[in-house]
Amino acid sequence: MHIQVQRDVDDIVAFSDHYLSRSRYVKRAVARYRLFGALAIGGVTLLVTFTMAPDIALFGTIMSLVATLGFASQAGGIVKRSRRKVIRRLYTAGKNSPALGKMELEVQETGVITRTDTTETRIAWSAIQDIVSTQEHTFVHLSPLRAFIIPHKKVVEGSLPALLAEVGRLYHPTNTLPPGTL
Repeated sequence: MHIQVQRDVDDIVAFSDHYLSRSRYVKRAVARYRLFGALAIGGVTLLVTFTMAPDIALFGTIMSLVATLGFASQAGGIVKRSRRKVIRRLYTAGKNSPALGKMELEVQETGVITRTDTTETRIAWSAIQDIVSTQEHTFVHLSPLRAFIIPHKKVVEGSLPALLAEVGRLYHPTNTLPPGTL
């Protein structure tokens, strides 16, 4: 049983969004960024107001509060847009044939084989940590940061539901690759 999918940079961005939405570490880092960034902006605004124009201290305090709340509310979006921009730049600069383009996933008794124009990889069932489906993608996780990305609308050959049913039938978390397959 196999499928073939066509992947592009938008699919890499979707996986990044998926990972970041599940990561407690990233959520804490963004919360710290919001907190410390907002405090820094508010503090600088107050400092400038009270040192340069003490006669408009109330106005400066209000502006400081507005700047602090504005930054805190927008920080998550700033991080997300910046990360997406970096990912697009990285994956569109140079050759990324194993990550982009056509990929074939083949399900076998021992695990999964993936093929691209330049690679072929055998993965034992024991290497698969999780399979998560969203509305537009299925992610076959090998680690929290590494997954095979299957965009639902870009399956060019085979049936994703049939492949996932076969994975459900064959998956065994303790199965490793047989000797001599490396």
